[in-house]
Amino acid sequence: MSQVIILTSNLYSEQTLEQDLKFLGHEVFCTSKMILNPQFLSLNKQLFNHFDFVFLSETLSEEHAYHIVQMLNLFSIVSIRKVSQIPTKQKEAEWKAQGIMQWLMNTAAIEELREKMTAASGIHKIKESSPYSTDILAEEQVLFRFRWTKTEQKILDVLLKNKGAAITRDRLCEEIWESGNTNSRLSQLSYTVNHLKRKLRNSGITEEMIKTVWGEGYQINPHFTELLSQLKN
Repeated sequence: MSQVIILTSNLYSEQTLEQDLKFLGHEVFCTSKMILNPQFLSLNKQLFNHFDFVFLSETLSEEHAYHIVQMLNLFSIVSIRKVSQIPTKQKEAEWKAQGIMQWLMNTAAIEELREKMTAASGIHKIKESSPYSTDILAEEQVLFRFRWTKTEQKILDVLLKNKGAAITRDRLCEEIWESGNTNSRLSQLSYTVNHLKRKLRNSGITEEMIKTVWGEGYQINPHFTELLSQLKN
C-alpha cells in the first residue's frame, strides 16, 4: 500500500481521483491548504517524507506546479501531473526535465489510473533502491532539473568533464567562449559562478558544489562527479 498526497486548489475537483486511489488500496491525503498558503507549504516540507506519490491537480497553474516540484525534488516522492488535456511531446519533455515523471487525464478510468500508478511505482522503487541517501539524490536531481542559463550549463559541463580536478579561470573562459580570456570575460565568469552557487544554496543544497580553489581556479565537488558517474553507468 502506498501513501499518496493530492495538492489542489479545489478539493471538490479531486473527489473521483481520491475515491479511485482508495479503491486501489492506497492511503490518500488531499489538501488545498498548502496551495492556498505558501508559507504553510514552506514550513511543512518534511511532511513529504511520509508520502510515496504526489498528484499535482490541473487546478494548479504551470508556474505554481513548477515551483512545488522544485521543492519536491528534494525528496524521493514521485510527482504525477493531473491534466485536462493530453500534453504535447514537448510539454512531456519539459515536465520530465522538471521532475514530473507521469501525467494522468482528469477523465481517466480506474484501469488507466492503476497502470499509471504501477509505472510510477517502478520509478519510486528505483529511487528507493539507490545506494545514496535522500539528500544526495536531491542534489543530483537539482543538478539536472534546475533551469540553467546557457552559460551556466557550459560551466557545469566543463567542470564535470574535468572530473573534480581544478581548472584555471583562463582555461574555463577559453572552453566556454572559445575566444580567449579578457578582463570582461573573467568578470562575467566570476559573476556567473557566484550566481550558480546562489541558485544551489537557494534550492536547499547545503554542501558546496562548486569550489573556488585560490590560485588555481574552480572545481566541481568530487562528491558530485562520483555520484554522476555511478548514475550514468
